[in-house]
Amino acid sequence: MGKTKIIFVDTRDYGKDKTLALSVEKFYNMGEKVLILTDSQERGEQLDDLLWTFKQQSFIPHTYAEDVVQDEPVVITILERNLNGSDVLVLDVPASEDFISQFEWVVDFVDRSSDETLQESRRRFREYRKKFEVEYREKFV
Repeated sequence: MGKTKIIFVDTRDYGKDKTLALSVEKFYNMGEKVLILTDSQERGEQLDDLLWTFKQQSFIPHTYAEDVVQDEPVVITILERNLNGSDVLVLDVPASEDFISQFEWVVDFVDRSSDETLQESRRRFREYRKKFEVEYREKFV
């Protein structure tokens, strides 16, 4: 695997949840497996519901897991483990650089829900640029 590429997506137009779902959908439609990292089972269940309902005309097969599930194309987890052998990591929450570097593509978000989350997003962007190839996008699609 080559150098990790981070796509840093602004959430201004759609909000974080819809932007996250659109990002997952895009990679899934490209035939890629996707791992979504979040911070709690409750949030994992919210993301599970989101992927079922965000678009009426499409379906993204997915599961919440805390153990290896190689056959699942999209996995939501709270663990920094690549449970489905994915090349794509979508970050609902920050992850360690060691974990990020295991993936070909990583999607992170400019979170504009508060001044604090916006500043944290900017800090991560600066840190990513020191170690990874980073692309900023106003929209993922």
